[in-house]
Amino acid sequence: MVILPGSIALRELRVENLTQSINSYVNSSIITEVRTCHVHYIHTKRELSQGTKEKLDLLLKYDTPLDLNDSLSLKLSQIVKDDQVSLDNDTYLFRILPRPGTISPWSSKATNIVEVCGLNSEIERVERGVAVLLQVRQGFPLLDFINNDKTQCLTSIFDRMTEKLY
Repeated sequence: MVILPGSIALRELRVENLTQSINSYVNSSIITEVRTCHVHYIHTKRELSQGTKEKLDLLLKYDTPLDLNDSLSLKLSQIVKDDQVSLDNDTYLFRILPRPGTISPWSSKATNIVEVCGLNSEIERVERGVAVLLQVRQGFPLLDFINNDKTQCLTSIFDRMTEKLY
């Protein structure tokens, strides 16, 4: 499987709603920064050729790209590609993916496009998720609150019926 970061996933209004929801739940202004991006999960049949990688890059460039000059966006891009990248103590990563065992409508369409482009000899399926990087005030135990809340304060960014939060 190949994992590639994509464009910015949440617009300003949804980021503001998320920030307000979490801040309201903990009764304090704890969120200092939020960055999001789409994450593309490419299920491959074999090692991708250079030509396929180039075509895939073109296909997966849409919407507003991440600003890699911004250190937090760069960190998000790096951690999406490599789970071994470490985060600061006050930075949290959440992943939103389609529920296990399901194929999203986006995946069906993207996989169809891959097939039409002649890449289906190397690519089995393409799926998309969202990565959310939250930075909080130093020393605030965000995970304790989110675990107690059963992720209720994050429902503005994912649909519990079709998606799962990791």
